[in-house]
Amino acid sequence: MSSPEKASAALESVAQSFNRVVSPISNISVWISGALVFLMAALTMVDVLSRTLFNKPFAGVMEIEQFMLAMVVFLATAHTAMKNGHVSVDVLRRKYPKKMSLFVSSVSDIIFMFFAVMMGWSQARKSIESIRMNEVGLITGIPHYPILLLTAFGCILLFLVVLVKFLKYQSDALKEFARPWLWIFWMLLTGAGLILAPETLKIISIDIDPLVVGILGTVLLMVFLFAGVPIAVAIGFTGMVGIWYLQDWESVDSILKMTVYSSVSEYLFTVLPLFVGMGLLSFAAGLSKNLYNCFHRIFGGLKGSLAMASVVGSAAFASLCGDSMATAATMGSVALPEMRRHNYDTSMATGCLAAGGTLGILIPPSIGFIIYAMITEQSVGKLFMAGILPGILLATAFCAVICVQCKMNPAAGPPGPRTPIIEKVVALKGIWPILLMFLVVMGGLYAGFFTATEAGAVGLCSAVVIGFLLRRFTRQSFIEALITTANVTAMVFTVLIGVNVLNYFIGLSELSQRMTEFVAALALSRYWVLTMILIIYIILGCLMAIIPMMMLTLPMIFPIITDLGFNPIWFGVIMVLVMEMGMITPPIGINVFVIAGVARDIPMSTIFKGVTLFLIAMILVIVVLIIFPDIALVLPNSMETLAALE
Repeated sequence: MSSPEKASAALESVAQSFNRVVSPISNISVWISGALVFLMAALTMVDVLSRTLFNKPFAGVMEIEQFMLAMVVFLATAHTAMKNGHVSVDVLRRKYPKKMSLFVSSVSDIIFMFFAVMMGWSQARKSIESIRMNEVGLITGIPHYPILLLTAFGCILLFLVVLVKFLKYQSDALKEFARPWLWIFWMLLTGAGLILAPETLKIISIDIDPLVVGILGTVLLMVFLFAGVPIAVAIGFTGMVGIWYLQDWESVDSILKMTVYSSVSEYLFTVLPLFVGMGLLSFAAGLSKNLYNCFHRIFGGLKGSLAMASVVGSAAFASLCGDSMATAATMGSVALPEMRRHNYDTSMATGCLAAGGTLGILIPPSIGFIIYAMITEQSVGKLFMAGILPGILLATAFCAVICVQCKMNPAAGPPGPRTPIIEKVVALKGIWPILLMFLVVMGGLYAGFFTATEAGAVGLCSAVVIGFLLRRFTRQSFIEALITTANVTAMVFTVLIGVNVLNYFIGLSELSQRMTEFVAALALSRYWVLTMILIIYIILGCLMAIIPMMMLTLPMIFPIITDLGFNPIWFGVIMVLVMEMGMITPPIGINVFVIAGVARDIPMSTIFKGVTLFLIAMILVIVVLIIFPDIALVLPNSMETLAALE
């Protein structure tokens, strides 16, 4: 056996040894994280009931849930990395040659490990300071340092998970390259060069204007993103090196100590895992299939009835799920086989499913609105209400597109079997769980009975109760739904930590302020500026998931929108809708990839052809919302009126 082969075997053995220790710990940690999500919902639900029935709210619930949210994030982040759950822009990376992919992945992991270690180190030191200062909860008296130590533990566990992957990459490289040691040298030099670039520039006395540094940082961020570096790491690392150059390493350390824990310990942010859990538990209970079967019967006898049932079913499932790709994947797996059995045109069948999935992030409760609210400090409840009528309008427009297609080509959507009126009425019983949950959650939120966070807890608990009453859960499906909730939560908040670090860098470089001044100096109509912003979002929507996209862009875009005088709630609806357009826009639309994964034998060109008319319908809906903004604002404004009357 040659020297590289021996070294490869040794590295593989070391990686496996680490993995035998790290993997079980990560699995246990994420199981605890998922259990904490359920406990958060149960605690909030008990508090709501106690306040409503006995006028005795529990003291300290908010503080306890802040601590629990931090635990959920950092107990799950390592497992999320182990399952490749930290999202990245991998459209180009999937096309790399193997050697290039190994190089990029290795450098990416070096940056990832550096980011994880620095977060862990900052939180370990912060916990020591917390002990010295005797920091405790104002109401509960719970000390902060155990949670901070747990945060540090999660970061180190994340480092070890990435280290295992890094060692495996080096083992593969030793087999793949003719001169592996030279390859490893250049890979390590590249990683170290990126990390030490700020100090190197200072040592050789290269002085760059802060604005130019901001622009170069943005370019570096784009390079990282398109190289496939996890989005959270790309954002956070860019912020760190930018701050390091503009100030010093002590400033980076200070900002990490401030942002890592504070980014995940806001009570208002607990709304995210609660609504995500509600959607995933509803999915685990199999409520989506009932939706399709119900609307299949209701539309029976009409041309394109199965396609319309898919669209309306997607809209109904969106009221539980809140995610576009999940909605497209779920309804696609349920509806596509049925449409094929009835000889539907494959272009229209796949197109309506890809487009119907976009309703997942518009109709509340929507993860997109939650993230928008977190970044812009807007009301989650108002955003949810603002999405209802536009969501119904868009679903109606999609059904109209199907009718037009069937009118032009009757063979595209043969009518389904006719069903008597009595069967249509009976079919409605299949959607009572979803209807009940929607009315309880959104009705209670609209009437002011509970906050958005409490609404999420009520929704999650309702999904659990309904799932067990209907005997839809297995032990495995229930646990997996909670674990997936923890993984999604960890992914989102890791991105948020990176965004908060990047925001300090953007502030130091004055890039956001200069952008606002530049737009103002153009002296263009605010609608021209809005159009340019929306085009940018359509392009970005082709390339990445909506959550990191919003986190990345909103800190710079939102000040421009408010300076132009647009209503921030209305813009939230428009922005989400436009980014959803990007998810079905050629050449990369992510939802199209999802449907292509469900229908592997159908060319993507056929699916893109099928979404064309649906894209036109989305453009028309956006134009209508721009001309008549009250369509989005009437419900949130009526919430204020109702509150004033009370």
